[in-house]
Amino acid sequence: MTKTNKNMKRFVTGAVTATMVAVAITPVAANTVSFTDVPKTDSHYANILGAVDRGLMKGYADGTFKPAQDISRSQVVKVLANHVVNKENLSYKEYIAKYNLKSTVKAFTDVPASSPDAELFEASLIVKHTDIFTGSNNYLMPLKSITRQQMAKVLVNAFELKDLPGDLSIVKDNGKAQAEFVPYINILSENGVTVVEDFRPTETVKRSQIASFLIRAYDISAEVPEDTLLVTDGNVTVDRVNGHNVITVDYGHEMTNTATDLANYKIENRALTDNFFAGAQAEFTDATKKVVKITLPSGKYAVEDEFKTIEFSKNIKTVDDLTVQTATKTEVKVYKKFKDDTGSLLNKAEFVVASADSTTSNVVKLTFNENTKINAGDIDKDITVQVGATKVTGTVTDGKYTDAANNDVLLVVLKDNVNTAQAGTVSVVAEGVDNPVMGITDLYGNKATAKSVTLKDKVVDKGITDAVGTPDEEEKEEEVQKPVIDLGLGNGGLIGGGISLDSLLNNSGLLRLNLPLGSGLAIGDILNLGSGSTKLLGITLTEADFDRGYVSLNVDTTLLQNLLGQGGLVDLTATIDRDGGIISSAVYPVFSIVKPVLDTLVGVTDGDLALILSGKKDLKVNIEATGLEQIKAGDKLTLKVQGQGAKTETIEHIVSESDIQQGYVNYRFNDPNLLGRVLKGLTGNKITITPSLTHEGVTVDGNAETITVSKGLLERVNNLLGGLLGGILGGLGGILGGIFGK
Repeated sequence: MTKTNKNMKRFVTGAVTATMVAVAITPVAANTVSFTDVPKTDSHYANILGAVDRGLMKGYADGTFKPAQDISRSQVVKVLANHVVNKENLSYKEYIAKYNLKSTVKAFTDVPASSPDAELFEASLIVKHTDIFTGSNNYLMPLKSITRQQMAKVLVNAFELKDLPGDLSIVKDNGKAQAEFVPYINILSENGVTVVEDFRPTETVKRSQIASFLIRAYDISAEVPEDTLLVTDGNVTVDRVNGHNVITVDYGHEMTNTATDLANYKIENRALTDNFFAGAQAEFTDATKKVVKITLPSGKYAVEDEFKTIEFSKNIKTVDDLTVQTATKTEVKVYKKFKDDTGSLLNKAEFVVASADSTTSNVVKLTFNENTKINAGDIDKDITVQVGATKVTGTVTDGKYTDAANNDVLLVVLKDNVNTAQAGTVSVVAEGVDNPVMGITDLYGNKATAKSVTLKDKVVDKGITDAVGTPDEEEKEEEVQKPVIDLGLGNGGLIGGGISLDSLLNNSGLLRLNLPLGSGLAIGDILNLGSGSTKLLGITLTEADFDRGYVSLNVDTTLLQNLLGQGGLVDLTATIDRDGGIISSAVYPVFSIVKPVLDTLVGVTDGDLALILSGKKDLKVNIEATGLEQIKAGDKLTLKVQGQGAKTETIEHIVSESDIQQGYVNYRFNDPNLLGRVLKGLTGNKITITPSLTHEGVTVDGNAETITVSKGLLERVNNLLGGLLGGILGGLGGILGGIFGK
């Protein structure tokens, strides 16, 4: 059980568990040390860094810590002497002088003043003075490794740990220990310094193990100031929830809103307000405001159970003004294991062949950056394979035919053999319109990341080719007889289920019909392309087209633009005619541009119109995209304002990301001169406003709205503008008379 006293304000959640192995609470060091032989996944990683941060232990000059090395008695003497002098903020020499140890303490026989290790001599006086080490017949035996039972005794002495009421020790192998050490082992267990049942008392202690024992003893024995709330490992957890790392902090006290301010937390010295953590959220879990849940954005960490540093600012306070900090009033950091929240990433794609001289293949081997598995049944849309200009079909399997040591391989078994001399592309398709469910995940359920890699290299693996076999010739023959319409893009890209209208309008030769072997198409077949009842082109396939492997489709872009302006453009339909009948067809969605819509200005009161025209109320223009419509930040919204018989005035607005998110643009007429110019040339009583949207050089007009100008409307506008309109027009009366008569 965690030791507390009446003067301590600390987090306590119950019995100390094995999670203490994973966490150390330490003052923040200016530069956190790292060691080449202590990976972040090491169970002692946190406590090794904690012991170094506290000045209790050091690494070696070569950048290692040597965690698996037995620790000698001399090294433990120095570690615990460091603890003693650090409590008084003194050096060895200052401590020895303060207590006159060279006169009052008899040196160990085997560590005399003449010892070549002067640091050990000074440290030995300190630990003997404090009864941490007493030696055997005044011998320290500094070169010997310390056993776990001996370590129990010196830790209890150094940190003044007490025997707690009740039989709380969980150690079950005390019978193997020497009798004098049993009470000390039990005290370590009662206080949570050791958290195992099998203590192994006669075994030696490793450097990594002593670091964990030291940190637990240090944190349990620390006296915490009255105004301090000390974070302990039991109050901080990190779990994976729906693919996100979620940090939960049980403060045990009612907290102020400082506890949910992301600016008060850091991970690996990076504030949670940094763009790296964009989308992070912190919230109280209930009305008591004692527990904070911090949800991090996914896709940040790719290693499972790797320690990360979480830092707590001293700005975090309770409602009764306790501050989260260490006993020495520095900022707190804890080390916790974070979860892998990043999906598998495709690294390499290779043709699998039976021998080095093979020129065809019907298997593609996919190698990912981590262990990968198929987590859902329908995964055919998760992976696309293109060889040359042709998209090929196949079935994705879990790589069970490979001899890979790790399960980081998937196979795509193609329906047909392909020429390995042709380079291609393999793509993992993101979950979305083209791929409703991503079924490929890592071992922790994180969905595979969208990525494309080049397919050109070959790997010889006869085991795979023999197991997969070759495409069934009968089935292949049947497939050849079924014509396939394979539209592609002239720049080598894939349509991916639809056509970008603005790209098509800017490049009449963008589309092409691919003519791969086995397509089922023949010389003399007629390809028709149309939209609704309008035919855009018809082309007869020739021998030269098949020799080339494709035929370019020059679409009449003027006709496309006219159809768009008339609202008659729908999805493109491709058909193949043979012997007077349609033998195959395919539909390709057209990604049209958003058509802007004005909030209706017809039938509204003169009062509302006056507010809009005078700039006191916004004119709302709807730009919300539906279906496959396109719009992006940087597109241009234009309002054309024309009075009857007057010159057209043009207003432009650059669409922002916030406009797109809310689905509309609020425009305010804040230029009285513009309204004045429209009215000045007015020969009738109508003003028309027409919206248009320009996306990547292509413009789409929305429906116009017409305002009927009345005397009352103009007088209201003039009043709202403080008479400014009349001044611009050289007297409102003359204008009114010109429009409406005397």
